[in-house]
Amino acid sequence: MKNKTILSLALLGAISGTQLFADKAVLTPYGGRINNSSSVSQSIKDYSSIGGAHVAFSNLEYSFEADYAHVTTTYKDNDIPQLSQDDIAISYSKYNSHYMLGGGLHYTDTTDKELGNGIVGFVKAEGYQIGKHDRFSYGVEAYFSYYGQGHNEAYLERSAKIFQLTPYIRYYTDSGDISNTAELKSYAQYSFNYSKKNYFTVEVSDTVYYKDFHITGSYYNGEMRTGVKNGGFVVYNTMDLYKEGYGISTGYQYKPYDISFQMSYTRNSFREYDQTQSTITQDNKADVWIFSVSKNFSI
Repeated sequence: MKNKTILSLALLGAISGTQLFADKAVLTPYGGRINNSSSVSQSIKDYSSIGGAHVAFSNLEYSFEADYAHVTTTYKDNDIPQLSQDDIAISYSKYNSHYMLGGGLHYTDTTDKELGNGIVGFVKAEGYQIGKHDRFSYGVEAYFSYYGQGHNEAYLERSAKIFQLTPYIRYYTDSGDISNTAELKSYAQYSFNYSKKNYFTVEVSDTVYYKDFHITGSYYNGEMRTGVKNGGFVVYNTMDLYKEGYGISTGYQYKPYDISFQMSYTRNSFREYDQTQSTITQDNKADVWIFSVSKNFSI
C-alpha cells in the first residue's frame, strides 16, 4: 500500500507538470465486466468488474498518458475471498519528424497471492513514413515484468520475471470520408521461472473510419503467459495461458461537443492455472465488455 501511495503522488505530480506544456488533453473514464460464468467456461472465477480513467496530454513533440483502474473479482466458490486490484500506469513518448522514442511503468497492487504485486517497465521506438494520404509505421516495444511474490509451477521460486518483445507494423490510408488502419503485431516472451520458457503470439487488427463512426476487428492466436498489451496499459498478471481471442469495438464521435463514445467486446480462450494442483488445467473462455467516453480539451 505504501508503494502505491508513493506512485500515486508521483503520478499526480507528473500530470500537473505535463499540463503546462500540452496543447491538448483527452479524458477517458471507462467501465466494464469480465464474465467467466458462461456454459463453455470451467473457470473458478465468476465475474470481474472494471472501472477506471485514462488521461492523455499531447502536442506535436510529445505525449504523456496515465491510467488508473480498479478491478474486483468474484469466485464461484463463496469460500474464496473476493479479489481486489489497483493498477496505475504511465507512458511518455517523444516525437521527431521520422521516429518516436518512449517508455513507461505499470504498477499492480493486488490481494491475489498467485503472483502478488508487480511492476512492469517498458521502452518503445517507432519509425514512420508519412505520405499525402497514407502513413506507414513500424516499431518495437520491450517489457520486463517483475512479481516479487511470484513462483514457478512447483512453487520453488520467490519471484517471477518475464521479458517480452513486441514488434509491429501499421498502415493507415485516408480517402476522404473513409479511412483505414491495418496492424500486424507479435508478442515474443521469455520466462525466467516457468517450466516452459518461450511463448509467442500473433495478432492482426483492422479499423475502418467512416465520417464520425469507426469499427475495429481483431484476432490473436498463439501462447501468452503473464503478458502485456496496449502499449503497457493492459497487464495479464496471472499464470493462465492465453491461446486465442477475437474482438470487435465500435465508436462514435459527436463533434459539436468534441466527445466520443466506444463499446468493445472480446472473447478470450485460455487455460487456467490451478493453484491447488500447481498446473495448467482445462480450456476456458471469458467475455470482456468495456464502455468508455472520451472528452477532448484544448489547453
